Amino acid sequence: MSGASLALRARAEMELRQRGARRRIEAAQIGPPTLRQHMERVIPGLLWLPHVETIARVLERLASGELWTNKVFIAAPPQAGKSTMTRAFASWWLRRHP
Repeated sequence: MSGASLALRARAEMELRQRGARRRIEAAQIGPPTLRQHMERVIPGLLWLPHVETIARVLERLASGELWTNKVFIAAPPQAGKSTMTRAFASWWLRRHP
């Protein structure tokens, strides 16, 4: 590699690092989204039916420490979104508590 191409590559790598740092700073300033915003992003076709709203509220209360327990039992019929929502909740919680 010539000196010019090495300099160009070094400049590109530095620019990518700066972009990444900017994104991390912006994310820290904005803060994590609400559970609903996160679920809408990771589960695009989710219908916000009453039982989904209720489960989301309970999971948010669980995450905030508002509930006196650290376990929740969700009873709903098959295909009601239990597993999908709990996986989305886990990723949202891990984003908030790295």
